[in-house]
Amino acid sequence: MKIGFILNPIAGIGGPAGLKGSDGAEIQSRAMALGSEPGSLHRARQTLSALARAETAIRWLSAGPDMGHELLTELGFSPERCYQHARPSQARDTRDAAAAMLAAGADLLLFVGGDGTARDLLDGTQGQCPVLGIPAGVKIQSAVYAVSPSSAARVIQELNGRPRWQQGCQQREVMDLDESLLRQGKVSPRLYGYLPVPNCGHRLQGAKARHPGRDEAAAAAIAHYLQRQMQPDTLYVLGPGSTTYALKQRLGGGSLLGVDVYRNRQPLALDVNRRQLLALESRHPWEVMVTCIGGQGFILGRGNQQIAPELFAAPRNARLRLLATPAKLAELAGRPLLSDSGSAELDQHFNGYHRVVTGPGEETCYPVCAAHY
Repeated sequence: MKIGFILNPIAGIGGPAGLKGSDGAEIQSRAMALGSEPGSLHRARQTLSALARAETAIRWLSAGPDMGHELLTELGFSPERCYQHARPSQARDTRDAAAAMLAAGADLLLFVGGDGTARDLLDGTQGQCPVLGIPAGVKIQSAVYAVSPSSAARVIQELNGRPRWQQGCQQREVMDLDESLLRQGKVSPRLYGYLPVPNCGHRLQGAKARHPGRDEAAAAAIAHYLQRQMQPDTLYVLGPGSTTYALKQRLGGGSLLGVDVYRNRQPLALDVNRRQLLALESRHPWEVMVTCIGGQGFILGRGNQQIAPELFAAPRNARLRLLATPAKLAELAGRPLLSDSGSAELDQHFNGYHRVVTGPGEETCYPVCAAHY
């Protein structure tokens, strides 16, 4: 196979900083000032290292040093550079690199980034080349991504032994949100088009499903039930989403798309970033409440990167509590909930069946799976 590799070096930098995205130089500067680092290089390394260990026969095309050439070389590959990006690289470099790789005869474009990167690939190729994304962005609403970096490596290994695999590609959605509206608490998704993606079943994540207003009554009932259960002096960390937002409203307010902390049924810290969250006192009990992303099933690692894996280790040893309306679980059609926290050890720790609160006094046992399968 001839694979073009494109790395977005700043993808995901806004996630731990609680900035709802990474688009724009100002946001990137703010994220760095808050101590956030992009996770794209680390996640790219996970995929490429697995391919190097498997000694998969691939001819690599690269886009320049910061966009993947140096990483490929470091891991022992011999990439052919077919594009040279600007420094720092810009969105247009992703578009132009994708077009150059298509012209160079790439069989597949493997890219690392988020929804903005997927949009740039769509613009650069006009859907004329199969793609596969390694998830490294903040939101990742699109359906062109593997569920994790290790899953992306397994897809490449499987495709390399199937000479006619391109006939099995399917058109999948490229979605994105307006980040400026998102920071105002307004969710404005848009379908930008479709890209061909190898048909690899459960190793691909689905598009984010939204059903505004459909689950309001169920979420309100869950919120009323959980509010009564809250214990004194426990620190409750509530993740983003409409299900948790119903509880936040009962506790005096909070952010729809941020991570908020409460104690004694009162707001303690709202819309926190990872650094602020880890700076809170650890001597009290901790409980992290999250809901799953509709249509995808992710509980950690998508839109809530502020929730650091360290919360679940000593000295905090936070308890994880899962919330979901019955309709949200039903649309998963039996597929497991997924954890892609950034820590393989933590994701493996959560493997197994967990209780999910689905209504007042109602819980169901549902499987949670590390996304690294």
